[in-house]
Amino acid sequence: MITLSQYHDDFGGARQQPFYEWEINRETQRFGNVAHVWSTYASSREPAGEIFTRRWWITSWSFDQEREGLEVPGEYLAE
Repeated sequence: MITLSQYHDDFGGARQQPFYEWEINRETQRFGNVAHVWSTYASSREPAGEIFTRRWWITSWSFDQEREGLEVPGEYLAE
C-alpha cells in the first residue's frame, strides 16, 4: 500500500492532463472460497477517447486448497 503522494513521487507527480479509465473486460474464475477476477482497463485523455494504454493489476492474494467435496477443477491442472 502506498499513499497518493508516494504514487505521485514514484510516477512523476500529479497528472497535468485529463485522465479517464474504464473497465473493458472482466473474467471471473472460482474455486472454493476464492474468486479470481481478471479485470482489464483502458485509459484515455477524454471520455470514450483514443486509448493510450491498457492494463490489469493484482489487488490482493489469497488461496484455498482441495478438501473432501472440493477438488481442483481439471482445467487448472497440468496436462
